[in-house]
Amino acid sequence: MGLSNTGVRHTENGGASWATSTGVGAVGNANAFAVTFASADSSVVYLQGFDLGTAIGEEVRRIWRSADGGGSFQAVVAESPEVTLTNGVLLVPHPTDSDVLYFEFGTYFQGYGTDIYRYDHATGNVTTTHNSYDDVSSIAFNPADASVMYFGLTAAAPN
Repeated sequence: MGLSNTGVRHTENGGASWATSTGVGAVGNANAFAVTFASADSSVVYLQGFDLGTAIGEEVRRIWRSADGGGSFQAVVAESPEVTLTNGVLLVPHPTDSDVLYFEFGTYFQGYGTDIYRYDHATGNVTTTHNSYDDVSSIAFNPADASVMYFGLTAAAPN
């Protein structure tokens, strides 16, 4: 469960009790916006949010990864000139490789389109594929061939 300004809580007993997750934000100061579990390994959790830092000017959007079901996290991706993160970005783990996460940034503004980012935890690398379509609201994988991805668009595709 993501909280405003105070990080993340997790439960291991269906919500009967909650504990503070560690590693999210500077001294726990973060707004958590999106979370997803990797279907290939349910102990792997990806979280996206806004690290509030310890002082004004230190704020940065990040993606964190947990390998213990959300008890502890480590920052793995930060917004940069190469990676655009927004609040509540779509997070989609690869269905057969819990070390691979896809996320996106897209806009119709000035016909930009969408960047599909691929984070590989084994290498720490983020790669980008750009396409001309914007408003990608969902990503799915072909159940018979996980190398085939489908993008759901919330706007009509251009002619």
